[in-house]
Amino acid sequence: MKPVFIKNLNTPTEQTSDILRQIQFERPPYNEDWLQNLIHNHPNLVPAGEVEACFENIIPVIRELPLPSGYLDNFYITPDGYPVLVEVKLWKNQEARRKVIAQILEYAKDCAGLSYETLNTEIKKILKQPFGDNPLYEIVTAHAPNAPEESVFIDRVTRNMREGRFLLLILGDGIREDMAALAEYLMHHSLRYSFGIIQVQLFELPDSSVVALPSVLAKTQTIERHVTIVTNSSKDVQIGYSKRKLSPISGTWYR
Repeated sequence: MKPVFIKNLNTPTEQTSDILRQIQFERPPYNEDWLQNLIHNHPNLVPAGEVEACFENIIPVIRELPLPSGYLDNFYITPDGYPVLVEVKLWKNQEARRKVIAQILEYAKDCAGLSYETLNTEIKKILKQPFGDNPLYEIVTAHAPNAPEESVFIDRVTRNMREGRFLLLILGDGIREDMAALAEYLMHHSLRYSFGIIQVQLFELPDSSVVALPSVLAKTQTIERHVTIVTNSSKDVQIGYSKRKLSPISGTWYR
């Protein structure tokens, strides 16, 4: 993919274009911390809803969430209380790429044992803001005024954490084939959670600005079923079908 930057689109006589140069993976002018911060400040770069519909409109909560097995890079939540766990890896970091699948599974196990109160305690420690008794809910309502009532939200998050209803994402500036192969194995042996791989490609503009283009490279396979509908009347019989999909997180069928 070679994006083109076009200037003066509405004035053809002055229109110019430049092919954007992709920033090289081998020696990027950024590190994992920079990429973590980028997707925290711009959650639209994490197209979680393309992996699983119930993870649309994710809200960034904290970075570097301390867990028994390490520090989770980015933690998000949806207004409906579905957690999203993101582990960031750079293409150049070969050793980390080999371990990232096992790493994010460990984080998922740790989060399943995390209580709502403990999560709130960590949010207060990391963000150091004058929160009330429920900082996670305060963060959510600041981004989503139509969020569920507080008690409903707490119950949903608690249940989703306990039952492992997560979206696990590996996000990098480039994804190699070895990681994709490991992900393919994981998706055929998944539990309750959904899983995806996201690539954020970075391109440099002529003025040295950077364009970030996210894309979903892999995601949990969706089970589909076809339902035959037979309508019987005194005059005729109509036969048709509807196509539905099964959500691995909610466990419900939807159109």
